[in-house]
Order: sequence, then structure tokens, then C-alpha cells
Amino acid sequence: MLLSVVIPVYNNPADLGRCLSSLLVPQVCDRVQCVVINDGSDELYEEEFRKVVSPYGPNVVYSRQSHGGAASARNNGIDLACGRFVWFVDADDKVCIPQYERLLILLDSLPDDINLFHTGPMLHQSEKDCSCSETNYSIVTPADILAPKTACLDHTTYLVSRDLLTGNPELRYPDAHRLLEDSVFVLRLLEVSSAIAVNTDCRPYVRCGDNHSLTSGPWDRPKCEAFMPDIYSFFDNLVDFESRHHDFPHLHDLYRRYCYLYVRVLAVKGCPWSLLLPFRNRLIYVGYVPSTVKEKIVFCKPLLFLLSNLFRLLR
Repeated sequence: MLLSVVIPVYNNPADLGRCLSSLLVPQVCDRVQCVVINDGSDELYEEEFRKVVSPYGPNVVYSRQSHGGAASARNNGIDLACGRFVWFVDADDKVCIPQYERLLILLDSLPDDINLFHTGPMLHQSEKDCSCSETNYSIVTPADILAPKTACLDHTTYLVSRDLLTGNPELRYPDAHRLLEDSVFVLRLLEVSSAIAVNTDCRPYVRCGDNHSLTSGPWDRPKCEAFMPDIYSFFDNLVDFESRHHDFPHLHDLYRRYCYLYVRVLAVKGCPWSLLLPFRNRLIYVGYVPSTVKEKIVFCKPLLFLLSNLFRLLR
């Protein structure tokens, strides 16, 4: 088996049906296994899930666990995977079939010592930009992956050798996280990978539903508050990564990008947290110009906090 695709599901059998129909097209079934982990969905969906997976026979391994979150489900999926490579896909997304077929050709041609494949940035909402002009690859380093503007910590863009996962039990998603668990996982992968195969011309993954994204709603203040510890923990992991590896000159840009994406979204949605995040006695400032009255109000307090700290340091 060439590829195992791990798919956590929760109360969304319709999404899973669309996802499986793109992953298990007849022309690839002899090379692909899908591992579906039901993360404690309501019992009323159980029969629907089984109806969705039954047409695919041995190509789908279906397992149910108590509700523990997507990270826990993916970790359990690793134990059931049998392919040379493991891919972590969300149930509300799909693949572009022609590009997906070419991806499998690329995977089959990789030398045995390559244990990580990066497909490049994912596509959002539309297949119109799906194109794959070449079926070759280049070898890059983790520092190349984390370069400015190209840095990508989306786990769905990485295919991981199963040997790498089974040989390194620490390469798992942080179970306690409900947010940014995939970015922490990718950092761990990059830390143990010296050579990464990449073909940025072949992007098969399309984000369709985005049902669980922080940038999609509805989001209320209690939900945002529940996710704040995961955001802080992610940046702790990023700081740890930087402290052990001094050959990544662009990590500060990565700090800013993630601060901008997550903290600003929280602030805009009415959550009064500072845009200055203290991580181990360092302050990472998110620089942007507020565009709305709400943003300006939220922005005012952390800006004053920054100025007061600068004044204190300069005295």
C-alpha cells in the first residue's frame, strides 16, 4: 500500500462521503487506504457513517473512539495506517483527482530515504487553480520550508513516511489541543527531517468546508477563551523550536504571521485580549493598522502597554 489517508470525523457523514469519493476513485484504489476515525459522534450518525464507508470495502478502515478531539483521532489513525506514506485530511475537504493521481506517481518515485513530502500551499474553495504541469520534485531543507512568505505549517500539505512516525513515538499531535495542533505537529516533523521532497506545481488538496476554522463563524467569546491556551502553547513550541535551531533566520516572520492571523481575528470578534503576547519574557508585537472602530478600540490598550514597557526599559 502506497498511501494511508487518516480522516477524523464528527457528526458529518455527508462531508465524509464527498471526501472518500474523491480519495478512492477506482484508478487509485489499489494504492490507497483511508483510515476513518469517528471521534465520538452522536449515536444517531453511526448508521450513516457505516453506510458511507461500506461501498469501499477493505479500502476503508473504520474505527470509533470516545470524543477526544481531532488530534487524538489522528494519533489513533496513525496506529491503523499501513501505507508507505500517511496523509492527514479533513473530512469536509476533498482532492482534485487528476492532480491527486500525479501526486501518487510522485510518491512512488521517491527514494527510500525521503520521509517527508510537501505539496505546497493548499487551494481554497475552488478547483479552478488545480494544475500540475510536472511530475517531478526537488529536495529542500526545513529552513527552505520556513522561509518568508512561503512558510506553511498546514498539516494537510505534508505527507509523512509511516516509518518516520512509527520510529519516533514523539511525532504525534498534542492530544490536549483543539486549535493549532496541526502546526505543532508540523514543527515536530520539520525538526527530524533533513531533506524534504516538494513539488509546488502539484497541489491536489482543496479546502472546501472550512467548518472548524478559527476564521469562520459563528464564534462566541467563551469559545475563543477556550482556545487561547492552545494559541499560547503553539507559540511556546515555536520558541522552543527556535532555541534549538539557530539556522532558521525567518522564524520571526512566522511569529508575526500567526499572531496576525489568530490574535487579530480573536480581537476583531470582540475578545479583549492584548495583541502583545508574552512568551517566556519576550513580547512579539503584531503590527497592523486598525481599519475599523472596533479594531482601534481593541488595539488601543496593547499599544499603550507596549509604549509603557518601552519607556520602562529605556529609563
